[in-house]
Amino acid sequence: MLKLTSRRTFLASSASVLALAGGCSGAEESSGPTIETVEETAPLTPMPEITADDIADAELMSAEFGLDPINEAVVGSVAPITGGEESKAGKIRRARQQLRTQPDKTWFYWSDDDADSFDYSHLVAMGETVGESEVSTGLETEPFDLTPELLQTLVDANYFEHSIATTLSENEKANGRVIVALRGAEIVNAGTEEDPTIRLRDRRPSHREPHCVYTVWHRQVDAPDTLAVFEGATVPSELYLSIFQALRASNLKSSMMPQGFHLRRLDNMRLSATNTHSNTLRQASPCPVIREPDPERDAFSMGHSEWDPSSSDDSPRSVGAHIHAGYWDNREGNSWRDWRWKFSSAGCQTICGSVSNETARRDISDFYTAMDIPEAELVDEAFTSDKYGTIYPMVLLSGREARMHAEGAPMSAMRRIRFGSSIDAEAEPDHPIIQVQEALGVTADGQFGGGSMLKLIDVQRAGSWMIGSAADGIVTPDLVASQDIDLG
Repeated sequence: MLKLTSRRTFLASSASVLALAGGCSGAEESSGPTIETVEETAPLTPMPEITADDIADAELMSAEFGLDPINEAVVGSVAPITGGEESKAGKIRRARQQLRTQPDKTWFYWSDDDADSFDYSHLVAMGETVGESEVSTGLETEPFDLTPELLQTLVDANYFEHSIATTLSENEKANGRVIVALRGAEIVNAGTEEDPTIRLRDRRPSHREPHCVYTVWHRQVDAPDTLAVFEGATVPSELYLSIFQALRASNLKSSMMPQGFHLRRLDNMRLSATNTHSNTLRQASPCPVIREPDPERDAFSMGHSEWDPSSSDDSPRSVGAHIHAGYWDNREGNSWRDWRWKFSSAGCQTICGSVSNETARRDISDFYTAMDIPEAELVDEAFTSDKYGTIYPMVLLSGREARMHAEGAPMSAMRRIRFGSSIDAEAEPDHPIIQVQEALGVTADGQFGGGSMLKLIDVQRAGSWMIGSAADGIVTPDLVASQDIDLG
């Protein structure tokens, strides 16, 4: 039987350990007959001794599927996973057994065809470079500096400032914090005393590795703005996506949220009857999400993946509902047992690290510090703080757009109206957002939400405005040229 010799062995074993498959639906309580673990025959690589943090993390992961944490972390043997074949635990276990029979197979990957990507197609449509600026629209690995000025440029280009300012003014406890997530980016330098400049690199996302960057942007009135960056993911993990493939009829489906402006409410996520992920940031603004309906497919694609409008209703089921801990620590290699999924999500956004009840560790702990979010307290058997219920603004864009702006791409070409773009309709009745909504035939209220986005997708699919335009729900200058609308 596999012996637990380190925290990462517990989190990442491809055979006998069923790690937390984090997603937004929460955990199911185990039921039914005991399921025996799979015997591991490959030799083990010596690992470091177990620490107190290792035991705490083992307890967290054990609670998800009803394992015995003492047996897991102290004795060292892996307890059997309980739960019938149709339980969440059973489905994930069976999927993992199938996956490990082909350990080198890419079960779900990020396409290298940017023209077929919901996140990049609107950039590819601009050509290889942007106008006379010669800024490449393709993948470039030269680092660029991340500054408050660059973030403000991104906000202005997408008409997010009105929503950010409104949210911060209505939520004083947010203390000027704005979350900016860049899908497809890598931290080159997080800022040190020797070199305080924050540098990032454009990089395609991955469903195995956390190739995204979270920035806490502290906007201040009487002092310069500050930034702090953290490694994470804004896409679902391959584990959840491959479960849909491996089990075919499984109801454990995954989703991917669109780029745009989102609202986040400080709250909790229940992991099990005894364990809570405190201080999660729950999605507070309904939005359409991307799903892959065909279990035979192995990547999100403009050609076959679909927009699910059900999550854009006034009271949607939680889809992409939290920013939570990723639970895998990917900062160090871990021999052959360093399993392929480095974060756990069915559609949530994740930051590297772990949370067990009120205690956060590693990157996500530093994220909460930068957000000025205190540890939760246990009050009447529930975790809370005086900041629970606070709404925070969140911007989700691509690292490539950030890089293009940093390299001097002209604003006239980079203007976009997308999910969450907004203005004060009374103050600016002729604003481009109003004009676009009028052309779409939706309520011209200056708030480009889920309804406006879905109607735009219908127009794009029909080719009514521009033949061959991708159904990504993003308004570009070229798309609305036929409507005589100038995005400004």
